[in-house]
Amino acid sequence: MEEIGRKMLGNIGEEMAARYLEDNGYEIVERNYYCRQGELDLIARREIQDEADGRENETGGRELVFIEVKTISNLAFGAAEYRVDRRKQARIRYTAREYLASQDEYYEEIRFDGIFVFRRDDSWKINHIENAF
Repeated sequence: MEEIGRKMLGNIGEEMAARYLEDNGYEIVERNYYCRQGELDLIARREIQDEADGRENETGGRELVFIEVKTISNLAFGAAEYRVDRRKQARIRYTAREYLASQDEYYEEIRFDGIFVFRRDDSWKINHIENAF
C-alpha cells in the first residue's frame, strides 16, 4: 500500500465525500468555507424528499447540509466517527451560523452530517451519518 500524507489523504477523502453526495442527489455549494472561528469542509443542498415515495416534496422545500469529513487510514487512534468532539461540533455550528447570516436563501431544514472515509489497503469505505450532531 502506498503511503499518503495526511493533507493529501484529507483532500482525497473530501473529494470522495463530495462525489458521494453528488451521486446521491446533493449539490455542493461550498468547499472549505472559512470564517474567523472555523471551517466547514462541505456545504451541500438538495430538494427535500417525500418520505413516503422518495419524490421531491410538493412544497418545494430545500435542505442545507453542513458536512464534516474525516478521513483515516488506520484505527490506531480510534474510528473516524469518534474524532468530532463537542468542541469541534460547537465550532462547526458557530461557523454554520456565520455562513447562514451571509446568505439570502431560505432553507426548510438545516442539518449537520458526518462523512467518514476509511482507507484500508487499496480500498475505501464511506460512512455517511445524517444528523450526526
